[in-house]
Amino acid sequence: MSASVSLQQSSAEAPPGGLVWADFSKGILDEIDAAGDPNNKLQLIMEAVGVKHYNDNARSSIMVDFYLYSIIFCDENGFSTAKKSAFFSIMKLVFAHAFDSASVDEVTSEASLEFFKQRVLAHSVEAPEEGRAGIFSLSDAKLMVNFVGKTFYRNFKAYKLCFTTRQGSEKATRYIAVETPMTPNPLDQGDLDGE
Repeated sequence: MSASVSLQQSSAEAPPGGLVWADFSKGILDEIDAAGDPNNKLQLIMEAVGVKHYNDNARSSIMVDFYLYSIIFCDENGFSTAKKSAFFSIMKLVFAHAFDSASVDEVTSEASLEFFKQRVLAHSVEAPEEGRAGIFSLSDAKLMVNFVGKTFYRNFKAYKLCFTTRQGSEKATRYIAVETPMTPNPLDQGDLDGE
């Protein structure tokens, strides 16, 4: 699965009950929490999102690292498992919204930030009839906006370049000539020190 494929699998709309458990179940997040070491967490995230070529594909590694840093942010700020699940899903939607090939030209960093704020608001106000789950507090929302501003939106143009620009490739044919050494004289026919 390529990075572009997994971006296209995310829809820009949240399910009616909000994004809690939309991408990661409680069990998966508990496993990630128990992993401790960031490399183990990275491996579990790759398995959960279906990335099998982290080391071979720069786009996949950037995307999975983005997911890992989102999870680490939640851990550092003491988010509950439900909050972590919702934040991860919001960030996955924001990433897909910003860099999905169908909407590349019209999504600016400002439009993407507005999209992010709408998703956070939808999970900060309790209104089940409107599909809003009041999971985040005002202080949580401030932490998230600060984190996203200092990480994702600070590097928005770099992400956009990476995920929307087709990487060129150059095919080159090289001919290699290997000189083989001559077979040495048998030792019984050789001279010792020029004698």
